[in-house]
Amino acid sequence: MIKENINNFLVIIFIFSNISTLAQSKKTDLQNENLQGKVNSLKEIKFTLISNDGKFEKSKEFQYSKEVIYDKNGYRTQNAYFLNNGEIDWKSTIKYNSLSNIIEEISYKNNNEISVKHISKYGYSDKILQNRMYNDKNELEKITLYEYANNGILKKVLYLYKTEKPKLESFQPSPIPIPKQDSKSITRKMESDLEKLNVYKSNKIIDSLNSGENKFIVSNIENFDEKGFLACNIRYTNYGYYMEKKMYTYDSIGNKLSETSFGKNENPLFTYYYKYDNQKNLVEVYALNSDGTILQAKKEFKYNDNKNLIETKYYDFDNSLSETTIIKYDINRNTIESITIDNNDKKSTSTYKYTFDKYRNWMTKTEFYNNSPVSIIERKINYY
Repeated sequence: MIKENINNFLVIIFIFSNISTLAQSKKTDLQNENLQGKVNSLKEIKFTLISNDGKFEKSKEFQYSKEVIYDKNGYRTQNAYFLNNGEIDWKSTIKYNSLSNIIEEISYKNNNEISVKHISKYGYSDKILQNRMYNDKNELEKITLYEYANNGILKKVLYLYKTEKPKLESFQPSPIPIPKQDSKSITRKMESDLEKLNVYKSNKIIDSLNSGENKFIVSNIENFDEKGFLACNIRYTNYGYYMEKKMYTYDSIGNKLSETSFGKNENPLFTYYYKYDNQKNLVEVYALNSDGTILQAKKEFKYNDNKNLIETKYYDFDNSLSETTIIKYDINRNTIESITIDNNDKKSTSTYKYTFDKYRNWMTKTEFYNNSPVSIIERKINYY
């Protein structure tokens, strides 16, 4: 069944931690959400269906209720989740510049007070330069800085968090290892700075931040290769200690082939491996420990011509097939059936029935599990 909750919603909405990747996409929110026409707002509410004397009725309380407002360019400007009493549980507002890049996103508590605020700045060629995150007291908590090569390719991203200044007598930072494979993209200056509490002091922005009772510590560094693909990710603790590192490899067209995690002593821990088809769709993933034993058994994926996932296969550690899921879609790319078969040939089926408006956007979606109704989602869509 499809599970909707606020945590999943936050993952989708708060894109700033990965904005260096998402900024490359020019698809609108309406396109990503498979919505047709000039949608102004969408209200959606999901109910459980309960059997009553052989008839199925909606539950008195809903599973979730949300509202999304879009601008005329097809981007979200407001998101809200509601409680069963009709009050807002969580809300966010989003502002854009003339090129539809996010410049401000504010999240609100259920009392309409600000919880978190993100502010982004852009520079030459519409490239993001920094993102600042403020807490509910409007205090700067996190800053993300972006560095580019002379050809405009993203070279480095620094994530800095505010932390209390530690007492010098109790703070003895351990040596910070510098990735050998990525040494060309990490400057000499940066190496020396990392040895000094892991603060990137050469940047005037950070120098101006590190005053008073707090200072900003580099918590995460992402280094990119000459093609702009993430090559190395180093994480640190709140006080500047090295914590872990990840290294990535790619094929000639940018598909990620491997992701290796390293521990505190620079020893490899495990590696995820990825394979793709000719359309750049992920078709296989598995993970091995550093000694060659299996960490995560193999998963295989198949897609249709529209790049919709149509089959997933899960394998056990002995490489025997454990479970298969087959998915079918209608002509509008809506899921209409999902069949799961386990290794004992036991089958479970989820089917979905829709009603549509004149723009071919669905207005109701009823889910059946093994032919029994389990839930219904109702929509109300307004257009410009």
